[in-house]
Amino acid sequence: MAEDIEAKIRRLRELGRAVSESEEQPPTPLPPKPPKRRVSRIGMLREKERKKRIIIGALVLSIIIIGAIVSIYMYLENKAARELENAKKAKIAEVNACFKGELANDTAKIQLINAIMAAKSIEELNKINVKKSL
Repeated sequence: MAEDIEAKIRRLRELGRAVSESEEQPPTPLPPKPPKRRVSRIGMLREKERKKRIIIGALVLSIIIIGAIVSIYMYLENKAARELENAKKAKIAEVNACFKGELANDTAKIQLINAIMAAKSIEELNKINVKKSL
């Protein structure tokens, strides 16, 4: 009798396994995705217009920045030229102050003024010694 009970238990276990295997169903399919919402033409036009505005704004901003950089560069370049011109004027005034009266038409004065006008930098201008020419 104990053997019959054990055999019955085994059979029930096998049946349970078979039932559980047959009860396994394939996974339920996912619910269908809702159809994509159509974008209206007005929405598409607004989006395109928005992108155009962004691009135009970026272009305007870049033009302003480039203009500012160019103007700063030009200012700095002209600043050096203005400093050189002012230094030349000061040196010529010094020459005129030294050569007064009879020396106003002296050749040394003309040579000094020509040397001052030919100077390309402030260093060259500083090398010209007006007092030594007297």
